[in-house]
Amino acid sequence: MGQKLTHHSRTWDTALGETGFPRPPPGQVPMLLWLLLLTLAPGRGQTGVPPKAFLLLKPPWTTAFENEKVTIVCDSPLPPVPGNVTWYYTQSYTTKGSKETTLKGLEEIQVTKSGFYRCETSGSSLSDPVHVELSSGQLILQAPHPIFEGDNVTLKCRGRGEKFTEKKVYYKGGEKLRRGEVSTSDSDSITLRSGSSDSSLYHCTATTTTTSLWNFFGQKELTSNHLRIQVQELFSLPVLEASPARPVEGDPVTLTCKTQLSPQRQDVQLRFRFFRDNHPLGLGWSWSPELQIPTVWREDSRSYWCQAETATHSVTKRSLKSHIPVQSECQCVLVPGRDSDPQGREEKPAE
Repeated sequence: MGQKLTHHSRTWDTALGETGFPRPPPGQVPMLLWLLLLTLAPGRGQTGVPPKAFLLLKPPWTTAFENEKVTIVCDSPLPPVPGNVTWYYTQSYTTKGSKETTLKGLEEIQVTKSGFYRCETSGSSLSDPVHVELSSGQLILQAPHPIFEGDNVTLKCRGRGEKFTEKKVYYKGGEKLRRGEVSTSDSDSITLRSGSSDSSLYHCTATTTTTSLWNFFGQKELTSNHLRIQVQELFSLPVLEASPARPVEGDPVTLTCKTQLSPQRQDVQLRFRFFRDNHPLGLGWSWSPELQIPTVWREDSRSYWCQAETATHSVTKRSLKSHIPVQSECQCVLVPGRDSDPQGREEKPAE
C-alpha cells in the first residue's frame, strides 16, 4: 500500500513509489522524462513567452527531518487554475539513468521524498527547480527558500526532536566559516552576508549529552547534512537599447536600460545610469530606466552601456556595450556631366 498524502480535506493514495505525488485521475499516466538543464533566471522577457512559475515551501526550509510535514506550493504571477498545475520530480539531476516524473495535480503537494521539484501552470512557464531533503540523521543544517541575490542568508543548525545541542560550528567547503562571512549569530543560527551564486557545500557540527545504561554522561559530536545554498537571480542582466538604433546627425536619441525583476520581488527598487565609452552620461544614478540625449553628432558614434543597481547597493549589474552609429545627413548635389552645360544642354563640337 502506498502512503497517504493529504491536501486540505481530501486524501490521495500515493502508490507511486519514489514520486510522492497524488495518484493521477483515471486514464492519466505519469510521463517519464529526461531531466532538462535550466538556466536560473527570473523570466525570459521575450515576446510570447509566459513568466516563470515559482515554488514556495511551508515551512520555508529546504531541509527537514523525516516524518516532518513539508508542503510545496506552485505559484505564478497569474494565479494558477485549481487542478491545472503540472509537477515534475526527480531524485537527481546528474545521476545517469535518473528519470523525471510528470504529473498533473493541485497547486500544493506534501513532500514525502527527497529530490528536485519543479512545476508549471496554464499561465506560466516551467519554474526553476528546488531541492528538498528529508533527513534521517540526528542533526540537520537548514537554509531558507527562496533566497535572492543580495539577501542575507540565515542557516539553522537543529537537532532531531529539538534535542539539546551545543557548541555548534558552521562550515563552508570543509573549513570553518570566517568572522567576516557572518553578520550575526546566536545559539541556534547564523546569518551570512549578502548571498550570491555559490557552489560551496555547507554543514554544521554540534555536541549533545548522552547517557549509558549506568547513567554515565558523555558528549557526542553530531554532523549534519551537506547543502548548497540555492540563490535565485533577483533581476536579469540589463540590455541597452537605443531609439532610433541608427540616428541621423541632429536627431534626439532615447537610451533604455531593460531588465526584469523576479515576479516574487516586484517591490524591489532599481536605479540606473548610462555611459558613453567609460564616461557617465546625464546626472549619474537615476530611478528612471531611460535617458534622453537631445542631439547626437557624428563624433557621438561610440560604445554605450548601462548599469542597474538595487537601492541598497547590494546587487549591481551592467549591460554589454552597444555601438550606436550616427549617420550623416545626405546632401545630394547634381554634378553636370563633362559634355553637358550646367542647364543640361548637350554641347556640340565646334565646326
